[in-house]
Amino acid sequence: MASSALVAAAVIAAACERAPDSASSPPQRVERAAPRAAPAVTAPAPRLEGAGRWGREGTGDAEFLGPFGVHASAPGRTPAGGGATEVFVADDLGNSVQVFDATGRFLRRFGKQGTAPGEFSFPDQVLEREDGKLIVCDTGNNRLQILGRDGDFIAQRRRWGFLRDQLENPRGAARDGKGRVFVADWGRHRICVFDEALEFLAAWGREGQAPGELRRPIGVAVDREGRVFVADSGNDRVQVFSPDGTVQADRSPAAGQLESPASLAFDSQRRLFVADTGSRSLKCFAPTGDLLGAYGRMGSAQDVLEAPRGIAIDAADRLYVVDTGRHEVRVFQVR
Repeated sequence: MASSALVAAAVIAAACERAPDSASSPPQRVERAAPRAAPAVTAPAPRLEGAGRWGREGTGDAEFLGPFGVHASAPGRTPAGGGATEVFVADDLGNSVQVFDATGRFLRRFGKQGTAPGEFSFPDQVLEREDGKLIVCDTGNNRLQILGRDGDFIAQRRRWGFLRDQLENPRGAARDGKGRVFVADWGRHRICVFDEALEFLAAWGREGQAPGELRRPIGVAVDREGRVFVADSGNDRVQVFSPDGTVQADRSPAAGQLESPASLAFDSQRRLFVADTGSRSLKCFAPTGDLLGAYGRMGSAQDVLEAPRGIAIDAADRLYVVDTGRHEVRVFQVR
């Protein structure tokens, strides 16, 4: 059963294959720079210390069928306020979202399979708005939903199709300091930009391998400077863009270092962590784009990562890793 989530995910991906949508997106602008000549690494290599794990295969509380995305809440956005962290795990094959505290104590869950408001079909990611409400990438239903923290339905954007403001299998999302939400539109090989009310603002990207082009993007993260980092999974790379879609080739990690990256997160030292599913590892990059380290086998055979998919880092630099292959969440303290 440990590989069931991966097999199901492959079937879903094959079923969703469509022709490229190049007509709706213009060619990408590229900011080119001189080739990097061994740039100085501006951050030390991180040290990861095991800080917990929870979950197993199943349908009960704190059990998962195919966990994928994870989100760690910002301080002060829990229902009671204060600094407590809530960890939201999107169980893709379980069609639900489960909520835990930072120690792994189960708090609540919401959602079930379906197409009605508040129901899910393969939800892949949860994102928190500034006001604490949630945006869920309801991937199989080709929509984004706005929900309360207990799963109460508020609004949705449900428009499947090939117009510029329509989505096909949204899989990852991140917001910047201006309230813009950047969504990885996996089925159409691009990034869509919305405001927090899910009003469409822009879209950029098209299918391809050239700088600025995308193939099956999944994870998205925004750094302190507002740059948009995209896990360009089908091209085995991470690309860096300005908010308007101009690719910043000099800041992207060098080619050949990643295999099907799925999720991205930054720590307090601006280091970029990547869930590199194809290599069954976590990889860390400096703000310059230089590789700082790779982490896969951490201790005994039971500690080997099988299929790291979702990652999140909270305000205390706790790194949460969803290992889909083991149906669990791993927690590491980043030093």
